[in-house]
Amino acid sequence: MTNQAIGFLSEGDPYEASAFEVLRSKWIEDSKKLYGDFNTSTGKKDLASVNRAHLPETVAYMKRRLLADWSDINFIIGTNPEDYIELRFLVTEHLDAVKGLQAYMNTMVNSDEKLSKYNLRKVTNFWGLRSSVGSNDLSRADSNSEEPENQEYIYYMFAPPWARHAKPVLYLQ
Repeated sequence: MTNQAIGFLSEGDPYEASAFEVLRSKWIEDSKKLYGDFNTSTGKKDLASVNRAHLPETVAYMKRRLLADWSDINFIIGTNPEDYIELRFLVTEHLDAVKGLQAYMNTMVNSDEKLSKYNLRKVTNFWGLRSSVGSNDLSRADSNSEEPENQEYIYYMFAPPWARHAKPVLYLQ
């Protein structure tokens, strides 16, 4: 009988697994102290806090950025009643500028760090949309003006996180 008791005592501690779990959780906590807590790539700003109050700030930032980089192209930026951000650029004769503008807008929506905190997405129906608008203004004083009769525009539309319309409407036409 004593041999059985010695065999039972020498098998090991049945609670050894819980001691291992305690050591493992301590190791995980220590690794947090070494490397720090988890931070997202967008920084400490919480994207869930973006709301309609940030819309004027977003538009102002985009306007400053576009004026600094594209001061030679005429554009209009604003929001529509559905809270979408619309941009309208006047197309000039330079085709390279149009291609550059398309690349610039794609880069801005995808990789601008400051703009990414607003969590904007592009509206593909109105992304790079080209449209001609005829100027049928009959009350023009100078009919021999050098302005072209038809002007071509390129439109871009950004959607904030709360805008969920199935078919947004372009208002800057």
